[in-house]
Amino acid sequence: LDAVVIGSGVGGLAVAATLAKAGRRVLVLEQHDQAGGCCHTFQQHGVEFDVGIHYVGQLHEGSLLRVALDQVTDGQLCWHRLPDPYDEVTLGAQRYRLRSGKVAFVTALEEQFPEEKEAIREFMRLSKVWPWGHLPTGVACPQRGLRLGHSQAAARLTANRDLRALLGYLFYGTPPKDSSFLVSALMVHHYQRGAWYPRGGSSEVAFHAVPVIERAGGAVLVRAPVTRVLVSAAGTALGVAVRAGPGEEELEIRAPLVISDAGVFNTFGKLLPPHVRCHP
Repeated sequence: LDAVVIGSGVGGLAVAATLAKAGRRVLVLEQHDQAGGCCHTFQQHGVEFDVGIHYVGQLHEGSLLRVALDQVTDGQLCWHRLPDPYDEVTLGAQRYRLRSGKVAFVTALEEQFPEEKEAIREFMRLSKVWPWGHLPTGVACPQRGLRLGHSQAAARLTANRDLRALLGYLFYGTPPKDSSFLVSALMVHHYQRGAWYPRGGSSEVAFHAVPVIERAGGAVLVRAPVTRVLVSAAGTALGVAVRAGPGEEELEIRAPLVISDAGVFNTFGKLLPPHVRCHP
């Protein structure tokens, strides 16, 4: 083995497939019974449900994300562009439509909020976060932008409650008051060209990425929970320990490279030994 990857989410599959493209043998270990992380699906009453992907932006031809995903899936994954308007937001009795295209996106917002054109244009200007000099006072660097909450920033732009809600509805998991304005701006910018969805459902991402890994001599194993990362006295990763099942002994798998896609909290809080966690 050239590498072990912990977790088969999009990040884990992407790095494993990229290494496989370079001729490396990679073993991906997934604790769930399906590979794909938030890209896997489940069926109930004959209907297939996605657990993570709703739609994806920035997948126009030639985009960096499109090129990367085509490489990871060997170009076998077909992306369908959602019809325009690609989304609708219902706030009380009002329904607002989001349209594809940098100009159409802004124009549609201005048509629906004619008295808020200045606020909309300012928000769109701020969504162009590169270079950092484009950000407003108090958001002049990434660190300050991450600390400034979306609700606080939106309140500086407009008093219109619907517009403020509309500009922050893309958050997943945390309310706008607890979320970064910088991340909000990035999300809006991400969908300015519209949205795409994979033909066959989100499970197709893993379905087409796994063969890329296997052709290089690697494998993706499910029901294979990693319990810890093996680390030398010098702090170098040596491999991982896996528990095949309840009551089973741990199996140690050695590899010169260990990559964790289990998230920073799981990796540092559960998988690394205590003497490594305390390193700055």
